[in-house]
Amino acid sequence: EKTYQRQKNIAVRLANALREKGVKMFVLKGMSFSTYYDKPSQRQSGDCDCYLMPMDGHISRDRAFELGNETAREIGGEVERGTYKHSHIILDGLLIENHHYLTDFDGTKRGKKRERLLEGIISQDNGEVIDGTVLYKPGDRFNAVFLIWHAHGNFMKAGLTLRMLYDWAMLLRMKQNVLQWRQIYDDMEGCGIREFADIMTAVCVKFLGVQITDSQVTRCDNEILVDEIMLDTLHSDTHMMPNETLFVKARRIMKRFRRMWHYRSLATEPYPLMVWNDFAFSSYMKRDISL
Repeated sequence: EKTYQRQKNIAVRLANALREKGVKMFVLKGMSFSTYYDKPSQRQSGDCDCYLMPMDGHISRDRAFELGNETAREIGGEVERGTYKHSHIILDGLLIENHHYLTDFDGTKRGKKRERLLEGIISQDNGEVIDGTVLYKPGDRFNAVFLIWHAHGNFMKAGLTLRMLYDWAMLLRMKQNVLQWRQIYDDMEGCGIREFADIMTAVCVKFLGVQITDSQVTRCDNEILVDEIMLDTLHSDTHMMPNETLFVKARRIMKRFRRMWHYRSLATEPYPLMVWNDFAFSSYMKRDISL
């Protein structure tokens, strides 16, 4: 709880400085998803992801992103390029990922379509103030789609974590009866994650005690697959570890490729393209692409 409050205070410091320049700071994932918990401060997060939007039409979205980097430096932060997706800001010991784009679209047609879809959703909602601060969380429609998208990406490469499942469980528990599910499922179809969302829901119902009270919410009825995903979550050994040796990294990458083949029916891209993108758009390549 103390860590959560410290991270929030640091994020607020950056958000206040950006507000003076006409930029609105949306927080993604961790702090945003925490608002669905009974006690948000008990939702652990290692860093802070942000997406910066102009408060009016005087500057562009690209300029808002750049102002994020410039402002962070002005208030004592360190800024590294990161990838085409985001820059890395270190402010008072907190890693802040300043998103230029919401997803790793890797220059593919499908990837660009998904990125534009998500950018369209987040820009259609003014968001909601978090706990009386100048931090904003995106609308629930965006959070529902983005949560599943982020979990799916992790699932394909390394596996889910219990925290990802709990995030979805908490969102379902709090918001399922007010969300426009037909629209959200259409969005998920556009992102290629509709089937995976049903699997996540089924896992949360069977193992985390979530009760479905909205008849529009669907779930996977393949019990064998649902059980497999839960076991895989509990026993996954393909997550990245700090200070990996070259041998450990190479072994982890080979496990990733076997994993992507095993779950290729749930993928959003053909298997050969996924393997190619892993190399061509890795953080080592520093590829600079745009929509």
